[in-house]
Amino acid sequence: MRITGTLVAPEHAAHHTDYTPRLRRDAATIATWLRTTISRPEPRLGRRGPICPYMPAALDTEAVTLRFHYGKSGENRRLLLKVLQRELGLFAHDTPLREDSLAVDLRSVLVVLPDTTAAGWAVMDDLHGDLKNVAVRSGLMIGQFHPSCDERAVHNSGFAVSRAPLGLFAIRRMAPHDLVFLHQHPVWFAAYQRRFDRAWRDGRLRDRQLRDVYDLAAGRHGFHALAPSPPGRGADPRFGGRWSLASANPSTRCLEDS
Repeated sequence: MRITGTLVAPEHAAHHTDYTPRLRRDAATIATWLRTTISRPEPRLGRRGPICPYMPAALDTEAVTLRFHYGKSGENRRLLLKVLQRELGLFAHDTPLREDSLAVDLRSVLVVLPDTTAAGWAVMDDLHGDLKNVAVRSGLMIGQFHPSCDERAVHNSGFAVSRAPLGLFAIRRMAPHDLVFLHQHPVWFAAYQRRFDRAWRDGRLRDRQLRDVYDLAAGRHGFHALAPSPPGRGADPRFGGRWSLASANPSTRCLEDS
């Protein structure tokens, strides 16, 4: 398991600026957080398994990329939006959609912003909704993480699940379980439906609880519901517990959500 970071140099930086020592230190900090926190079970999570069920496999297969942007406090909303829009575009280009596979795509990029301030973290929180609109339309998911992030776990609203030692955004491909994060917004649900509706209808996706949420969301947003459910399986044990359309908060997520 190898985690390395790529430096994206600040546009205004002097040519002699050497970020190598910081890059090594910050990459080690994020790697430790991914291994010892995100990849481990957490009693406050409200379900069994790691905070991110897919992170151990993603680390083992070296599917996680770190990109470091120094010199950005995060306080300039327009600049931060520009940076993240570019990162979303690069990730979409570099990770072509695997159309025939419903397996969770482990590829992800963490856009790390080590110089973000407390004021910058607030801008990250505020910007997340706009970025998610852009990401979801492209079949991607994005989430913000920082030392004071107040996003809550799906199964325990008392646990702030998105705390990280440095400010960062996580970007990945949309997965079937993301319905729990996308069902309440008509544009988000429409993007999810474009990606997975056929798989739900032909029986390749069969989780009963997610299917119920899919039908309720389809009715709410004016889409056609699915046919009566074929014999299927219960909730994916990696996401544990029981949840309903009312309790599934679209603003909460694990690292692999965003």
